[in-house]
Amino acid sequence: LSAHQSATGRSILARMPDAEIATLYHGHSSLGSLLSQLAAIRQNGFATSSQESTPGVDAIAMAVGDPATREVISLCIVYPNGLVDDDGCAQMLAALAKAAGKIAADFGDSAFVAPKFEHKDSYA
Repeated sequence: LSAHQSATGRSILARMPDAEIATLYHGHSSLGSLLSQLAAIRQNGFATSSQESTPGVDAIAMAVGDPATREVISLCIVYPNGLVDDDGCAQMLAALAKAAGKIAADFGDSAFVAPKFEHKDSYA
């Protein structure tokens, strides 16, 4: 599974500059679409997937990093597609943001973006 095919992978890729992404995915037919997705992830603070890597499974992910080591990790919540309503998604996103925000603060990750969301279409 390539990084661009999951919420976890895209959350990590969104931490990288577009030029580095373009080098990694040189010649990839959907590079423009990927860069657009990553721009939205950077703006919103989280990545999603809906049945992309596993049928019936959705995910929300956020990446945090350690500026000292330049290591990046992704925190992800995976849930059954269609069984979680808008309120449930909002609660999961809030819990994920709290955990990721704490880790980001502990490591001094100034690149961490607290999530912005409006409705379920934003998460899956």
